[in-house]
Amino acid sequence: LNKGGDAYRHEKYGDFIRIERDIRSDGSTSYRIKNAANKVVSREKHELIAITDQFNIQVDNPVSILNQDNSKCFMTSSKDKDKYTFFCKATQLEQIENDIRDIRDKLQAMENALGANSESEGRLKAELHEAEQLYRECEKFREAEQKIKELRYEVIWAYINERKETSQTHGKSEGV
Repeated sequence: LNKGGDAYRHEKYGDFIRIERDIRSDGSTSYRIKNAANKVVSREKHELIAITDQFNIQVDNPVSILNQDNSKCFMTSSKDKDKYTFFCKATQLEQIENDIRDIRDKLQAMENALGANSESEGRLKAELHEAEQLYRECEKFREAEQKIKELRYEVIWAYINERKETSQTHGKSEGV
């Protein structure tokens, strides 16, 4: 049924999508995806995958594949281990276990990266502190250079003023 807001390409397929699978004696398979008018619209596997994804059809889930009679037969005649495997696939416990394992691996990788980042952060903070201290020392050095320059100017002007006074006192004493 291909109706409503979740319909898959309704303009192309209409209200129904039919999927036919041919299995040949040599083991090869082919698909025919038909619209509501029973006309073949596609033979592409990627289109089939897109349809199963759209409708959340779990092809690997044995409950989706086995009909009620076959599943009853399987449940009564198989070994406990086979029943448990069947149960895990049907309830997707196997997939959940795999997902949890993947999440744990990713979490561990993130924690390792966080630890490495924390070490780097500590080292970088120490380098920043050292650079800030060096900057403050450079600023003090620049201020000292500026003070020396100002003092040199004062010495020069003091020398010039002293010479003026000396020449003025010599000029007055000669003129008397």
